Amino acid sequence: MNQHTHQSARRGKGRLQWEPRGWFGGIIGGSSWLAFGSLALLWRGELFSSFVSGVSWLLVLSLACWLWVRRDRIDPFHGLAYALILLSVLMPIVWFVCWDIPTDRPMPSLHWIRGFRSAAACSIAPVILACFFARERILISKPRTGAHATHADG
Repeated sequence: MNQHTHQSARRGKGRLQWEPRGWFGGIIGGSSWLAFGSLALLWRGELFSSFVSGVSWLLVLSLACWLWVRRDRIDPFHGLAYALILLSVLMPIVWFVCWDIPTDRPMPSLHWIRGFRSAAACSIAPVILACFFARERILISKPRTGAHATHADG
């Protein structure tokens, strides 16, 4: 008897579905700044900041892989929500450690990253999560049935 070794992904209720290119492309694209930032900080000799940024990137990738392996038990919206919640927690931490903690070497080119721009940068993941929530849970129209349904004749 031939058994399938792959697992079937749980179907989403809305438009989001488990798809490897979209999942890993979104995760890598959304978190790659943590890896590049870590390398840039390492190049500058900012070891602690580089470590925090690099570990944060590895945490995001680890969660993404863990969710992917469990995609038969987690619907795609919740998987995306978990990843965005983790980014919502990590982004302000990395931002604070890398740009707001004083270092012995000033970075004058980064002084514009304060105030409103810091708040805007740290709110990216929560705003994206809210948009996906609205799209998947609020704006998805229910299929019409009964007397109000329209049928196209062939």
